[in-house]
Amino acid sequence: MESPRRGAQRRTQHGASRLTFVAAIVVFVLAGCRTYGGHGTVDANNAKLRAAAAQFSSEAEQAADDLERLSAVGRVEPNLIAELGDAVADHAADADALAAELDRSESLGYRDASRLLGTVISLRREYANKYQYLLRSMVGDSTRLDPDRAARYQSVPAAWFRATGQTLTVDDVIQIQPKAPSAPPAEPLTP
Repeated sequence: MESPRRGAQRRTQHGASRLTFVAAIVVFVLAGCRTYGGHGTVDANNAKLRAAAAQFSSEAEQAADDLERLSAVGRVEPNLIAELGDAVADHAADADALAAELDRSESLGYRDASRLLGTVISLRREYANKYQYLLRSMVGDSTRLDPDRAARYQSVPAAWFRATGQTLTVDDVIQIQPKAPSAPPAEPLTP
């Protein structure tokens, strides 16, 4: 049989190791969990953030140019052009907000830069997916008559681009879209 003194000694040793463990966790949490980064990573992260922000801004400008090209062609449904216009306006507003955020803070800390970089990457992916969805909607998946070639039909299902892993561009939409039908000539008025 175990003596009462020996059991108390074992409980005291167990309590001391538990106290050491809890103290280590508290110190780790109070230290801010600074297990990230290293020498030079803050500057590298800021450089990546600025490059991603510049790319995001140039993508917004390209989207505005693409919107103008699609509007000028006149072969796309007006509601899809309006939806694309809203997306381009949101993209430009987000790019301006990001530029203002970067101008306010010269150099961000590692955490802030990482969070903002993740936000920029997510926004780029979100807008790219949104533009692809709208371009696929513009193409549709019906058989279209190409008026430049007599009696030749051109069938391009919208899922074809997705199935082949290709992205749809504005040039593809302009090429696939049929020309807008011209209005029939007005009949002369006869009394």
